[in-house]
Amino acid sequence: MELKKRWVAVVVIVLVVVGAMQAATNRPSVVNGQAGSEDSDAPYLYYFDSAARYWVIEKADGTDKHILGEGLVQRAPDAYTVDVGGPGWSPSGQWFAFTSRSVFGMIGSTPSEQAHIISVDGRQHLTLLDDLARLDAGISMAWSPVADLLMMAATYTQYAVDPNTGSPDYSMGTIEVHLRLIDPAVNAIIAQVHEAIPFDNSARFDMELRREITMRWQAAGDKVILDYATYVRPNDVTTIYVLDVATQIFSVRRLSGVIYPNVYTGPAVSSAGEVAYQTRTGVVIENVLSGVRRIIRLQLPDDSSGTNPPRLIWSPTGSSAVLVAQDVGLLHLSDDEIDLQWLGFPARLPQREYESPVISVQLGWSPDGQHLLLQTLSNTVYHVDANTGARTTLMPPIERHFPVWGWWGASRAYVTGPYDPEKQQQTLFVYNFSTRLQPVEEITISRMWWSSPPSLSPDERLVAYVYDSAIIQNRETGDLVRVRPDADSFFSQETGEVEWSADSQWVLIFDDAHVASGATGQRHLGITRYDGTGRRDLGYSPSPSRITLDWLPARVNPADLPIPLPDNQQFPAQILHGNQWIWYLDWSPDGQQLATGTGGWYDLDDIQIWSLAEGEITTEFPELYRTVGSSVEVDWQLSASGGYTAQLVERSDSSIGDFPSSHAISPDGRYAIVSTDDVGPVMVDVQSQQVLFAVSEPYDRVSSASFSPDGRLVAVAYMDRPSVIYDIQTQTIIGHLPDTSFAVVFSPDGEYLAVGVSWDVEIWRVSDLIGAEN
Repeated sequence: MELKKRWVAVVVIVLVVVGAMQAATNRPSVVNGQAGSEDSDAPYLYYFDSAARYWVIEKADGTDKHILGEGLVQRAPDAYTVDVGGPGWSPSGQWFAFTSRSVFGMIGSTPSEQAHIISVDGRQHLTLLDDLARLDAGISMAWSPVADLLMMAATYTQYAVDPNTGSPDYSMGTIEVHLRLIDPAVNAIIAQVHEAIPFDNSARFDMELRREITMRWQAAGDKVILDYATYVRPNDVTTIYVLDVATQIFSVRRLSGVIYPNVYTGPAVSSAGEVAYQTRTGVVIENVLSGVRRIIRLQLPDDSSGTNPPRLIWSPTGSSAVLVAQDVGLLHLSDDEIDLQWLGFPARLPQREYESPVISVQLGWSPDGQHLLLQTLSNTVYHVDANTGARTTLMPPIERHFPVWGWWGASRAYVTGPYDPEKQQQTLFVYNFSTRLQPVEEITISRMWWSSPPSLSPDERLVAYVYDSAIIQNRETGDLVRVRPDADSFFSQETGEVEWSADSQWVLIFDDAHVASGATGQRHLGITRYDGTGRRDLGYSPSPSRITLDWLPARVNPADLPIPLPDNQQFPAQILHGNQWIWYLDWSPDGQQLATGTGGWYDLDDIQIWSLAEGEITTEFPELYRTVGSSVEVDWQLSASGGYTAQLVERSDSSIGDFPSSHAISPDGRYAIVSTDDVGPVMVDVQSQQVLFAVSEPYDRVSSASFSPDGRLVAVAYMDRPSVIYDIQTQTIIGHLPDTSFAVVFSPDGEYLAVGVSWDVEIWRVSDLIGAEN
């Protein structure tokens, strides 16, 4: 019963936290007790603040902060948060392009998607794309690699109207396609296409399988190739658009006779303009730039209707590819010929209708296109020479499925060996294929998840990866720096990515947040120094990409950014560095100790008692759910020595009259912060049940509240925006904290406010917070 209760609590917390999305925190870094300074040489980064809905550009230590795009991103009134994406900075660094949409849940639905182009100084916001912000819009954008030209593609569905009812007829309509080449310098659309593709659902139409347009700029920036497939049976259409930038003319090629699988992936388009697709006679490879067309004749399996089609993976240069069918083939293109070499892997026919005949689990090209790593279903990893087709076994079959492998540079690769559960270690084998096919180095690592690629620092001294927390490891000594768990440790995240700064001094951290079902619906964003100090929370991203957190490109001059914010940051008087998510706080009556509860919002896993003078934990009550039950709180008892000791008691009923729960009650019992079903948490008069004023917006998530001992002030903690202090008499906000938080509590003398911020407790002087506001 207790276990069931815990899982119910997990699901509730997931829905609240994932929906709310923790706001980006703005506290300065604290390294050995000292905050970063304005004259630091820390590199610049940028990230999206999901609560304020703008980009923050600042140094890695939190100084020299700039704001970009303020007021542009709109959130629907009933949405939890917003999702942003896009190509980001232009080649010159003078423009920033992105898309935004509201998110309503873990997977989410979108009322409309908007596209924006703003100048680096924030002064210009182009409105060329405003007409595309429609229901069901899907917008993608890509900058030219050599010039500030933006290619934009958008699709949306226009349904027919039933003449009898006047309602939309979802079986018929058109799919509208908009293509635009934009020159932001002159605020103009210099080339465009608008097409309406009709569909009739009487045969078959599945909107979920309609995908967005993909686009590929040529390296010279002279042409851009776009492909779009409509899954409208029986007349499936794949359209290839090619834009000649010099003439500003689009050419259109309709592919015919194409067979699609049940889960559509579209034709394989290379960077050289080669398009590969399957017909009933084989695989067609057609160059949409030159018009050359070749056919690979294949003996297809009995289910050649397209359920399990061959697939083709192009090399980075587009001059060669891997064809996966009943065998794995290496093919090279030259003029109008195809050189196809089968590598001789044993065939594996599908056992079930939905299975693919593909025999390899994963494969991938090296960045220079000269090498190929391939793993079969037996978990054997091979190296294939892309020029000769010669293959070498790198690793024999291992028990663990999906060994991690990837590339460090053009021809250097890493492959992880099996995990040793006794030593809790595994080996990272490093290869340099330009010299030999044997490992040049073996690194013993703590552990990695199969989807967590390790990142090598630019100076090649350190390797960073994610498992439970970010781990930074010295390649020579093997020494580990384990960055303490972030706010998602409650969900036991195991996967993520890391990215080094150019100076090898800082690491960006992208932690996957696991939920009760095991899915990863969003990512927590953070940063740390290479030695594990200076860790900062930067918030959540519902659909992470490099636009939600990344290093500022070298082409962007910080001098061109908007005027920096004033350096008026306040610092806490003390920070208690914990190691789990803080949900509960309580001061001892003498103000000398602080109780912290970690685990979940409703039920706690552990309670710690801190000595504030020492800044250390003196007593712990671990794994409460296995002992006394986790719905507990601390009761302070005066000891014979005059100090206070902590005992655990069952939590008292928090209901107030007709209100099902309360966050806090004033010392005189007159007022309470309570939750309601319709307007969110409010301040009420306990005796009359009258609502005095709201302390949150309808969709804000209040996690905690605390009244000052004199009853004049109330602090309210939010999970999706910075916490505040209200003056009860005037019903106005008189103080702001820089962070979102999960728990707040005034000290017994009212001079301090303890705030639970992720895994840390910040202790603030109330006079500093109110003084900063006034």
